[in-house]
Amino acid sequence: MHGSMHLSGGRDNLRAARRSGAAAVALTVLLAACGQREPVHNGKPLTQWLREAAENAVTYSEVWDAFAAFEGEAVPYLVREIRAGRRFVAAVSTNPASLWLLTPADKTLQTLGLQAEPTCPESRFLLAYDLLARIADQQRQLAGLGTPSRKPSLTNAFPVLREALGNLRGPEVRGALQTLHAAGPLAAELLPDLLNLATNSSAAEPFLAVALRTLGGFGAPAIPYLLPVAADPRRHPSQRHAAAMALGEIGPASRSAAPVIATLLEQTLSHVSSNRHRSPVAQLTVALASVGQTPEEIVPLLEQLAASSNLMERVPALIALWNRQPAHAPLQEKITANLSPTNPYPAVEILARLGTNAAVFAPQMRGLIQHPHPFIRFQVVRFLRALEPAGR
Repeated sequence: MHGSMHLSGGRDNLRAARRSGAAAVALTVLLAACGQREPVHNGKPLTQWLREAAENAVTYSEVWDAFAAFEGEAVPYLVREIRAGRRFVAAVSTNPASLWLLTPADKTLQTLGLQAEPTCPESRFLLAYDLLARIADQQRQLAGLGTPSRKPSLTNAFPVLREALGNLRGPEVRGALQTLHAAGPLAAELLPDLLNLATNSSAAEPFLAVALRTLGGFGAPAIPYLLPVAADPRRHPSQRHAAAMALGEIGPASRSAAPVIATLLEQTLSHVSSNRHRSPVAQLTVALASVGQTPEEIVPLLEQLAASSNLMERVPALIALWNRQPAHAPLQEKITANLSPTNPYPAVEILARLGTNAAVFAPQMRGLIQHPHPFIRFQVVRFLRALEPAGR
């Protein structure tokens, strides 16, 4: 008796998911009837690209090329995908036994791409979040280059992002945070929601480090929330590191955080046991270089890193040392050597954060304005725009 009731409940949940799917299909048909044509890339409509991506029938680079072409036109479809995915997950999560009913023959769910493996029913709409983050990054770079997108804006996704931050569902929260970090200033109106999540969540929440890191894209208003976390020895190292990296992303406005970041760098380096675990060293060195202030006590360690064969450690260490001695010609020459078109990263990103403080490198930065990589061009334009008010 109980077994049949359990199965009946599972079927009811699946019917609810099917009804949601049918409604979404009907909405797609209605939009088409109203003249809103589905965008097409290389002969395939957007929903087909989304379905094939979920089924691993196309490579990731092919998917990203397609959605880079769709750009803002994809946002309403991705938002719809996320909402439909939530309904589906809610329907099946109340009765996990119903998952076995999801077969390839379920054409309604298959049309929506919501057919999921029992171990991960969320995979499709998490893919939608990943693509949304890519589009957010693309639109942020376009705005930074002075050519803002003319396609539908990321703002169309703000309601669904706000809902994700409020629901605290782990995987979906991470997807929303990933999108906000990629959007940065474009998502400024969601800063209160992000601050609420970062300040009112338990220190044990696994996504808290991601939330702290995301705050870096929102600039100086986030500093009072980030600095206490970076300085608190009771916090988990991942959260302290995330806060320090976010402070570095904000740039010289965070210069008061320099002693805290330097201490974290020193502690981190003392615990590194192999080259495989050195990425936090590079990240914290970038953060220290980016705030434009270098404490005296960290100089010996920076000199050691400046001699490293690891580009990601050497370049930020050189810039951090130069921040103390901007008239030091040998340091300037070494930094200039790392602004060649071959591999100008990470120097370009750090100098873009330093802005007017690094005006001496303007000739080399201008030489990268036509660089083939859009991220490099974005950082160069950001740097040069910072110099304009000073007339440099």
